[in-house]
Amino acid sequence: MLNTFSEGLNEMKTIVISTFPACGVSQLCDNHNGDPYVLLDLRFQRFKNEPNGNFPKNYVRCIEKNIGKVDFIFVSSHSTVRKLLKKKGIKHFLIFPSIDLKDDWIRKMKSMNYEKRLINKIHDNFDQLTFNMQTENSPLVYTYQLSKRDPCITMDTLNFMYSEKNPFITEFHNITKDF
Repeated sequence: MLNTFSEGLNEMKTIVISTFPACGVSQLCDNHNGDPYVLLDLRFQRFKNEPNGNFPKNYVRCIEKNIGKVDFIFVSSHSTVRKLLKKKGIKHFLIFPSIDLKDDWIRKMKSMNYEKRLINKIHDNFDQLTFNMQTENSPLVYTYQLSKRDPCITMDTLNFMYSEKNPFITEFHNITKDF
C-alpha cells in the first residue's frame, strides 16, 4: 500500500495515467518531456510477450519502481493492468474517448499507423471498452473522457492533473512507494 512521505523529502509526486490507444501520449512525450514535467511512456508491448508469462505483473512492478522518479507515467488501459493497479493501491487516471468518437478514433488510429489487428479489435469492441471504462468505479480511479473538443491528452490536461490548487486531483498524486 502507498504511504505519505513527510514534508521536505525531494521525491516527485507521480501521477499514473492509464490511456486508451491513440490518446496522443507518444506525441506529448516526444514534444514535451522535461518541459515542464518529466514524462515516462511505458509502452506495454515490450512486456506483454515476455517468455515467462509475467505480464502484467512485471509491467506493474516497473510502474511501481518509477513512482517518485517522474511526474507522469503513461500506462496501458488493458483491464488486467487496471485491475492490478487497483489491487496494488496505485491511484490513477483512466483516459479514454467518448463513445461517439468511434469512427473518428478508428480513422485516427489508421493515420497513426497502428497495427491492423489492433485497429480491428478496437473497432469491434469500441462501445464495450469505452462503456466499461466509463462505468469503472473505484476510489483509486479518476475517469477522464476525451471529446471532439479535446480529442487527445495535452499539456493543459497535465497541468489540470498536477494542480496543487485542486484538492481532489492532488489525492491522485502517488507521492511515495512502499512496495
